[in-house]
Amino acid sequence: MKIHRVVVSIVACAALAFAAGCGAPDPGAYPEDDITFIVPASPGGSTDPVARQFARQLEAELGVPVVVENRDGGGTTVGTNNVLQSDPDGYTIGMFIDSALALTPLLQELPYEPGDAELLAGIADQPANLAVRADAPWQSAQEFLDDARANPGTVQVANSGALAVTDLEIRKLADAADVDIQSVAFGGGGAEAFKALVGGQVDAVVGRAATFAGDVAAGNIRVLATFGDEPFAAAPGAVPTSELGLDIGDTPEVVGIGAPRGLPPQVRDRLVAATTTVAGSEEFQTFVRERGLRPRPQDPQEYQATIDRTRDAYAALLERTGLLEQAG
Repeated sequence: MKIHRVVVSIVACAALAFAAGCGAPDPGAYPEDDITFIVPASPGGSTDPVARQFARQLEAELGVPVVVENRDGGGTTVGTNNVLQSDPDGYTIGMFIDSALALTPLLQELPYEPGDAELLAGIADQPANLAVRADAPWQSAQEFLDDARANPGTVQVANSGALAVTDLEIRKLADAADVDIQSVAFGGGGAEAFKALVGGQVDAVVGRAATFAGDVAAGNIRVLATFGDEPFAAAPGAVPTSELGLDIGDTPEVVGIGAPRGLPPQVRDRLVAATTTVAGSEEFQTFVRERGLRPRPQDPQEYQATIDRTRDAYAALLERTGLLEQAG
């Protein structure tokens, strides 16, 4: 009888274990449930419409609801952390802005490491741009730089926050052009910096096209230069900084899709296939252009290389200018 009871107990335990296993997600059947798509920005922000369009198309591609949740804060690190701290089962993914992986980890302690991210697809980017008021005396970027060089320390250029990407872009411009300009920090994700420009508080601003498109259309500001090597369709007439003889590198704000590291291989492959398909679609690329960004579909390896290159560029700038010690 004693032996019989032991055998029954073992069989019962095995049955319970099997039942528990049956309740676990089957990676081979992924996806079977709603997917949460975290956006590290506020609703209605410049990247929010792009995220929602991507989610709509991804939903059609995967055949399950993709539910957008906005998690703003910390210069996009709050939403990024929410993604990276989730279970690596493929049911929580998110939009990544490159600064949360390539810049902010250089400046402060975070609850995650860049290596915690499973990059799935790059989708778009947007370069920094130098803009002035419509009535500003400078008719070209070269005139602006010549004036700044002739009057060191007097020209004020607004950015979206101390040691934010746009602040570093201003410092890169000053370093490459050998001019002394004041980089003035404002909050509000760039919107306040453009308000300060239009209101006459500063001489110029460095920011993203998605933020200034309304002011350009209204005739309030003119864009003098686009940072990098390429002309930018959202800033017609702006000269690339490379054509000014300035080697400031090409470090646009890169937008991509990712998940927490540790996805089952079948789930990862399914997500990579779906996200790269959406990113490469004509429908999505047209939407991106209309919102003032550049389509930049990338596979995981290309996306990772872009993040690594951006991190190296900012690390070198911070080291060269002494800003890394200042941040610490």
